[in-house]
Amino acid sequence: MAAASREPAPLTDGERVSPLVNDSCFQAHLSIYEFARPWCQGCKVLDAGSGTGYGAADLADHGAYSVDGIELDTGAVAFSQAHFQRPNLRFHAMDLAAIHGFAESSFDVIFSSNVLEHVADIPAFLHTAVRLLTKNGTMIIAVPPITTTYLRAANLINPFHVNIWSPRQWNACFQQYFADVKYYSHWLGQPGQVLDFNLPLPDVVPSSAWSITPVPLENLAEVPTLTAIFVLQQPLGAERLPLRGAPMQYVDGSFTRTTPDPITNDLAALVVQQAQELERQHLQLDQQNHTIAAFEQLLATKNLHIQHCETLIQRLENGRVMRLLGWLADRRRAQKEHSKGGP
Repeated sequence: MAAASREPAPLTDGERVSPLVNDSCFQAHLSIYEFARPWCQGCKVLDAGSGTGYGAADLADHGAYSVDGIELDTGAVAFSQAHFQRPNLRFHAMDLAAIHGFAESSFDVIFSSNVLEHVADIPAFLHTAVRLLTKNGTMIIAVPPITTTYLRAANLINPFHVNIWSPRQWNACFQQYFADVKYYSHWLGQPGQVLDFNLPLPDVVPSSAWSITPVPLENLAEVPTLTAIFVLQQPLGAERLPLRGAPMQYVDGSFTRTTPDPITNDLAALVVQQAQELERQHLQLDQQNHTIAAFEQLLATKNLHIQHCETLIQRLENGRVMRLLGWLADRRRAQKEHSKGGP
């Protein structure tokens, strides 16, 4: 990748994934862009919330006709412009709640990864996105999956997350703007493989290790996933969209908060702390069970060795070798007695 400068542009505080830190977290985020590549071939793409620009550059490098990245953080935009220069790639400082400067039907694909949980007015964004998409356009959205009390608490104590939404809530919202909504799970390894971050992992888990697989919408709350990924197609006409400014309809306890509540944050932090303590105790118990199992296996192996040795001894005692040794011993004893008796 060509870089105009070796020095990173300043970045403000926030949830930021940077190509300068090539860890497993970065690779997991990159895998979502790699998943989007087939939809972007020869297409005009909008990366809504492009962050440090690595993902927009990846799409521009892998078949997109053009990519426009928009990002609220001016420091991140400066970083992107300095580090990722392509003839088919542009970056803009812009609020997702007030996208401007693009004509209707400007984009074939709109991509947004781990961004919409930060946007307070999702309907306003979706109204604009539908207007910017072509008739056969596609949106690819990745958001945190809030399916358990622990995940809800973890998102509540994150000061940057305003949408505490379950996958069902995201699905219900998206279906008001698109006729075709598909859901995908994002998991390490193959479908059904246990994902346990307490187990030792390589220093960097590459993007190719992540599996993104389709899940029926009726199972979206039951199938485990690190990231909830939606592919939205067949945008609805303006006459079928919800009215601008209409109140959001929430399902299964999802909500959007305007400002963090200290009491709620304290309770959420307590839930997270208790969950982590239970996880630590579970890990200790699991390690003890592994140790016991190892000793039991060692003991079983030792018993097998003993049985094997006993079998060999028995075979030697009953075999021709022992009879031959006995005959030789008797002969040697007879020879000694004969030598003592003289001629």
